[in-house]
Amino acid sequence: STPSSSPSSNPTTAQPTKSPTASPTIDPNPNLVLNPGFENANGLENWSAHAGSSIEISTVEKNSGAQSVLCKDRTSETQGVKQIMTGILQANTSYTVSCWAKLKTSESADLKLRFRFEDSVTDDPRFRTVSSNINNDSWTKVEGQVVFESDGTLTTIDMFATGPEATVEYWVDDFSVVLTAP
Repeated sequence: STPSSSPSSNPTTAQPTKSPTASPTIDPNPNLVLNPGFENANGLENWSAHAGSSIEISTVEKNSGAQSVLCKDRTSETQGVKQIMTGILQANTSYTVSCWAKLKTSESADLKLRFRFEDSVTDDPRFRTVSSNINNDSWTKVEGQVVFESDGTLTTIDMFATGPEATVEYWVDDFSVVLTAP
């Protein structure tokens, strides 16, 4: 038989395949830090300078994404970048905490990821600290676990990155606070 160029009088259309739509995956332990990599339109949203230092968005150095924060104009080792975490973190709960850091004006120093907390029972602030030696060669992850022990209700929790001696400038990026899996 000779092939015909006219359309078939009985065209068949394939039936659509019925496949279920995948359910969205929900991270059971999401990062509780707001704007953790300083990537929001206002890069410093949810962040402030701690104890009188200066902070600024930097595109020169970053661990990931397009930018990080440079901590500068420091006159004390307690100065750096801060985020208020009151109402987000809970008492007597274990969290895995981390950030990435790199030195600008020194070869080696310790960076401290610190949490200052107060509760309804104790009058004095308490601290939980995770630290690691960082350098000016590559980004270093500062990581550990913290628990805010309390017999009362947490009334204040601040997270801040500090530690190198006064005048040392450093970048920080990619903060993370996640509930530690039981």
